[in-house]
Amino acid sequence: ILRNTKTVYLKYPFEVLYERIAGDSNRPLVTSREALEKRFIERLDLYEKASGITIECEDKSIDQIVQEIIIYLERK
Repeated sequence: ILRNTKTVYLKYPFEVLYERIAGDSNRPLVTSREALEKRFIERLDLYEKASGITIECEDKSIDQIVQEIIIYLERK
């Protein structure tokens, strides 16, 4: 289903994502950094295959990311 829609995968390194959620008690699946990283690595290929486009987001501003998404959506 995802491959047949305009799905965008915003790709960040694990470290960036982990920093954003570390200590958030509203995330019950975050039992440890190691367990979360393992789950992230196991799912990475699925995320990339399910998306219509993968945008490397590290070191990009929100505006840059949005522009890439707009260009992608206009092409479809």
